[in-house]
Amino acid sequence: MIFWVNLDVLRAVVPQGVLNVSGERSLSEKLEPELTMGFQWLENTFGDLEQYFPYDKEAMPQGYVRGSGSYELDLAVTMVIDRAFYNTFDALNVILTSNGFGVVSNQQVAPASKDRTDAYKKSLARNFNRLLVALYGRCLKVQAWREQQWTLFGRTLVGPNAILTDSEMACDIDAWSKVRPTIYNCEQELAEKALSDDLYEWLFDNMYGASVRRLMVVLSITVTKYIYGRQESVWADMQQMVQIIRLQPELKAIWENTATAKGWNAPGFENKREAGGVWL
Repeated sequence: MIFWVNLDVLRAVVPQGVLNVSGERSLSEKLEPELTMGFQWLENTFGDLEQYFPYDKEAMPQGYVRGSGSYELDLAVTMVIDRAFYNTFDALNVILTSNGFGVVSNQQVAPASKDRTDAYKKSLARNFNRLLVALYGRCLKVQAWREQQWTLFGRTLVGPNAILTDSEMACDIDAWSKVRPTIYNCEQELAEKALSDDLYEWLFDNMYGASVRRLMVVLSITVTKYIYGRQESVWADMQQMVQIIRLQPELKAIWENTATAKGWNAPGFENKREAGGVWL
């Protein structure tokens, strides 16, 4: 997958003006190593998006140009640029001279305070995470992506759309990468102890159905608690999930004959005359 990124594209993504001092390398040159790694990260995470969202290569032989008609590819290139700015933010005005490191002159532009630069970095992270959620949602609608790439992305019922809306996590550009293993481990535990493997797998193809809406809400809440270390209420959440399953015929039909369901159906006590002791 090849994207075409030049200074005009960078300026279109960054809301503030980009100024260059005489003799300074262009912003495109400064960001080139980070952009290269960013596009590699994009392919490792989402796969070859060109395969799922093709564009006119004859019209754009140098690579896809942002703003050329593909909403999904526009999301992808904007996300990579945001990530590049975020990762190089603190070093963009630092240069290496023969006498050591120096800072580029601001040319009548007052230096931003630490509070403002920190706030801007957080805004880059929030925007990156919004773009990630949007691109993930578009990819989920493509059957080929689900079949070929979803597992590599992190195939979980609770996706970034349920996690990255949290105000704290939204300000961390690496939030999804950090919590993804925890989400997977939590869901595996819930599948084993409450949902059953059969129902868990069925939910991947039916997660947006009306019959599973309430179950998915409880699942999302449970996983979020798990991420924040509030495991003490997970058992009560599992009981609620089982109750929802039992009351929903479509879910119960898949669940009731599994080994997991049998663990929730404790055998009732039957008082027999042959048993020792007193019976009434």
